[in-house]
Amino acid sequence: MSDPVPLSPALPNLPPVSDSKRPVRASWIVKAIIEFVISTSIAGIILAGVLLFVSVTTNAFWSPVNLKSVMSQATVVAPTAVGMTFLFGLRKLDLSIGAIGALSGFVFFSVASQQGSSPIFAILASLVTGSICGLVNGAIAGCSTARTIGLSILVTWLSGTAYRTLTLLLTNGHQMWSSMTDQVDAVASVLFSIGPYLIVILVLLGQLGSLLASRVPTSTDVKREAAGFWLNWLLTLLMFCVSGLLAAVSGVAMTCRLRALAPLQGTGIELEVLTAVLIGGSSLLRGRSNPIGTLLGVMAVVILVDAFNLLNITVYAQIAFIVLIALCFLIDGCRYTISKRFS
Repeated sequence: MSDPVPLSPALPNLPPVSDSKRPVRASWIVKAIIEFVISTSIAGIILAGVLLFVSVTTNAFWSPVNLKSVMSQATVVAPTAVGMTFLFGLRKLDLSIGAIGALSGFVFFSVASQQGSSPIFAILASLVTGSICGLVNGAIAGCSTARTIGLSILVTWLSGTAYRTLTLLLTNGHQMWSSMTDQVDAVASVLFSIGPYLIVILVLLGQLGSLLASRVPTSTDVKREAAGFWLNWLLTLLMFCVSGLLAAVSGVAMTCRLRALAPLQGTGIELEVLTAVLIGGSSLLRGRSNPIGTLLGVMAVVILVDAFNLLNITVYAQIAFIVLIALCFLIDGCRYTISKRFS
């Protein structure tokens, strides 16, 4: 009888490799860099095309007076556009930025027009007003369990109507002129001189923050973890507060630029801001923000509006913005396909 075949020795039980010891994949970083380069390049190409269009159609654009007007208008639009860009990272939209700017401008105008009041106190009062309006929007818009767009659109549309109505009631529907022109001119000189530098610093910080916003838990994670809901709510509250604060800055800048307060000022700025943000490469559907590209988009929109004013064809401005928004959504789909293939 043959000897039994010995069984092979059992393999030792190896300890499982913990997740902390596994190599960290940097694919999302590479993908974010590729998307940033592509979106910023497209925004630069659009800006170059707008400059070429302006150069061909009118010669008055390059005059020093007109260039100064363009830069001052960009200082008005840029803060609101940067705030909207931050909200894009959370797939949120704010349709009340124009109304918040008008209400904050009224607060600044009212405080600055009082005898013996400090311009700094007037600015702080307007910024607090914008922040409170943003907090109200964020507290309600952040109640959705998923990072959805619809609730923020509905909430900010209703709140914007309320803020605009309040401004009309406070001003009795009439335009207000300041009796303290020296204080308003002092604020305007400081704001338009250092404003562009502060916006650039804010954009650079926002570009770093956009990477963190892209790592927020998705809707599936939020449903699984209770902590995800509160994280999403706090981020939404913070971003809407920042958006309201920056909308107040735009409202103060617009009031200083006009040296008067119109209760309907800022009406339609949402369309310009949305166009600028989309041109800059931010994606509302995918929750991606690009603050640096937004600055290029702001310049393109402001220059395009100025060209329409010089050519006396302002009636076509809104049509052009609607076409650009539709084109940006199409480019966003193509950009996502290209970045996905190369990453």
